[in-house]
Amino acid sequence: MAASAGKPVWLGIVAGALAASVPGAGVVFLLEAWLDEAPALAADLLYIYASVALVHVTLGLVMRRLLSTVPTSPPDTSSRANQASSAPPFMARLPSRLGHDLLHLKMQDHYVEVHTTEGSALVLLRFRDALREVSALPGMQVHRSHWVAKHAVAKVRRREGRILLALTNGNEVPVSRSFAPTLKQHGWV
Repeated sequence: MAASAGKPVWLGIVAGALAASVPGAGVVFLLEAWLDEAPALAADLLYIYASVALVHVTLGLVMRRLLSTVPTSPPDTSSRANQASSAPPFMARLPSRLGHDLLHLKMQDHYVEVHTTEGSALVLLRFRDALREVSALPGMQVHRSHWVAKHAVAKVRRREGRILLALTNGNEVPVSRSFAPTLKQHGWV
């Protein structure tokens, strides 16, 4: 606050500490009067205020010094804004720890199990609504309960006449017979 008015930051810290010391000294004075058998004198209040103010100023300046040595970089709001505007609405439902690299969706009762490169989570959402929300992403529904991103497919396997997609995160996803022709048409299998 002081730096924005053209005054040094330390002046604002000292002024704030002196102002905060008024109620602090009052609390210490009352505690001392209550705990000490000798009556507290008004002269003691000035000494207590000076002590509390010294502690406040010292802590304020030390914290300012410590915080000024921490490297800070301005947030890159342009890339976040672009990500937010280009990301499908479904991505806003995910915990931030999962990131935005969607690999696989799996229907699980009334939830959608979401897999990204950063992990997985359950989202309370109908599978059909999730499919609608990720429709702009390069991926396809491969089974009645599975959607897979195109870049997540590491390998296509066949086992006992069934097609399985091996994903980059180690999961295997079945391809149903009804979705297989569409996948073949798009060059997935």
